Amino acid sequence: MVDNRLYGLIFLFVLWFSPGVAQKNFAFRGIERMGVGINSEAEEIMPILSEDGSILYFSRAFSKENAGGDAAGSDIWYSSQVGNWESSYRAPNSVNNRDNNAVVGLNANGNVIYLLNGYSRAEGISYMDGSPENWSKPTVISVEGIDSEGFIGVYVSPDYSVMLLSMKKSGGRGQEDLYVSLRDSLTGNWGRPLPLGPTINTRGFEISPYLSRDKRYLFFASDGHGGLGDADIYVSERLYDRWDVWSNPVNLGSGINSDKFDAYFSIAKDSTIFFSTNRDGGLSDIYRGKLYVNTNSRQPEDARKIIAEAEALLNDLRQTNVKDEQLIVFEDGSSELNDAARSALRGLIERLQYQDYSSFHLLTVDPDRTVNRELKDARVDAIKRFISVLGIGGKNIYDYPATQSVTMKGGEVFNSAEGILIIVKD
Repeated sequence: MVDNRLYGLIFLFVLWFSPGVAQKNFAFRGIERMGVGINSEAEEIMPILSEDGSILYFSRAFSKENAGGDAAGSDIWYSSQVGNWESSYRAPNSVNNRDNNAVVGLNANGNVIYLLNGYSRAEGISYMDGSPENWSKPTVISVEGIDSEGFIGVYVSPDYSVMLLSMKKSGGRGQEDLYVSLRDSLTGNWGRPLPLGPTINTRGFEISPYLSRDKRYLFFASDGHGGLGDADIYVSERLYDRWDVWSNPVNLGSGINSDKFDAYFSIAKDSTIFFSTNRDGGLSDIYRGKLYVNTNSRQPEDARKIIAEAEALLNDLRQTNVKDEQLIVFEDGSSELNDAARSALRGLIERLQYQDYSSFHLLTVDPDRTVNRELKDARVDAIKRFISVLGIGGKNIYDYPATQSVTMKGGEVFNSAEGILIIVKD
């Protein structure tokens, strides 16, 4: 298992070495409240735009026009850009009832709509084929483990491979936590929801998860990370292809957040953003704007302190149950395993043949801080592929951010070339 103290190493170094959230500046312009064709005296939340940009779906609560009236749950409403969002329409009763109804995702082809499951007692979500011109009866998608003690929030990725959930579960950290369920591409089944971890989930509530199309950035609302008001919207970067390791959440700032409730953030293909807020008083309305990204990196103010802390954590890792170590050297800018690297890996695996071990830990060594995320990942993948041929599976292989130097067992300081230090633990 990964030592929890190493999460500190991950989050410290994402500020310096990876092209992460702290280095990527999200700017928002043209923030405005949408008109009366969308917003009303009732509450409008959960906006999501169709793939072709023509239909805006949202949920409306506390409306007398809803299926159960203003005292029941939320209903699905929609509006068309063709009419410049001048009018909105309630979806038919085939998808609206007295429970909470909402669109929680749209597939990449635009012909499947994913819905909250307000139509069955089965655990899961629902979907329907069609469009506002042809609403069909929802079909249940089974997802074991959705057993919230209260309201459930869901987001389904356009490729139908990732489901993010907000819910309160027994054993959770706070009022509502964020979870992920992944779809098995072979069986088509969805896995049990797993928590996103303590970097995301707090003693407060985390709700309205939204995932960027590249599956790297999580947007969500929380009242447990400080912030400007009742709930603020944050962004966090997913690290090392794991779903329980995230960068520290970054507040989207006063352009998006207010001293009131701000949540339900989503991004359309054309970088139009939507979110809900009650900053103007009363119930929540839907706002929109444009997202701009500046990928210029910047260095932290105190790099030496970060490096010192990383080295201390590396030493801490080494002090517990280390079976073996091996340094794999790469040529500058290359992810290819040369003959020396292959020989070193074979030697490591041969030494481990008759030993019990549980995990491999891969630490990038980057003396000049020139190894970007893509190169680091390519090198890690090259090592994983090579040792898998030698019989080492990939389930218990963990990789970490870069350090500038490594002191080897014999006291030699390695800081003159790029490489990856492999630490094997029992």
